[in-house]
Amino acid sequence: MKLFEGKALSSLTFDEVKNEVESRDLTEGWFVDWKVDFPKAFGKYVASFANTHGGYLFVGVEEDPATKKAKAFPGVPAQSDPQEKARNIIRDTVDPFPYFEKAAIEVPDSGRVILIIYVPESTFPPHIYKNGRIYLRQLDASEPVELKERYTLDRLYDKQMQNAEALRTRIQQTIFFRHVFAKLGPWDARCASIRTTAILYPVHLFAIHQPDFLHDGEWKEFLLRNCYPHGGNWRFTSNGFPENSLPIMPLEIWNR
Repeated sequence: MKLFEGKALSSLTFDEVKNEVESRDLTEGWFVDWKVDFPKAFGKYVASFANTHGGYLFVGVEEDPATKKAKAFPGVPAQSDPQEKARNIIRDTVDPFPYFEKAAIEVPDSGRVILIIYVPESTFPPHIYKNGRIYLRQLDASEPVELKERYTLDRLYDKQMQNAEALRTRIQQTIFFRHVFAKLGPWDARCASIRTTAILYPVHLFAIHQPDFLHDGEWKEFLLRNCYPHGGNWRFTSNGFPENSLPIMPLEIWNR
């Protein structure tokens, strides 16, 4: 489910958010969750969306318990920097760190904002909450998966492995090293290609092996220049997310 006609969350106004919620008659359920303030287990809701079908978490919206629709839009204090607070909570409570988009929408003349968190369905589940449990979105609630539910757990891990293998295969088929081809002559003169840029995520899932045509010094130089610009930080975080230890400078991939 995608709201706001695909617009970037950061470009939205308060009126656009309110109109979208009301015109689409949104209710709390599989894809939407209303929170009047930051809940105690905020990360749990983010993880459950990532582990299921994705969805939107609205912080600063009051729910009508009878209808599960948005009743009011009081917002949360802007001075508390809710975007940074959300990022820190998710970073500290969900592993691996899931992809999400966020925006703080100003409530007119109030000094308050509506925080919107969009969490797409993850391609690398499961995302585990800090209490060691895996949560799934079930209607309007985020429920833990019991260990006895072997099929559900296997399905989450199988999805991760299938996506990792598909991406690993694609990378192995397409990746070329810029500084190697520089020795052979102008790239454009040798191969009609479309050059794209990508950051491998999560990097720890992919084994990038040293090719035979590069000696140890060249391989290390490639890694330092393209993957580890911070002086050769060779450690990954526990979840493999490139937040501190890897890649600001992306690898370049050429598609033949």
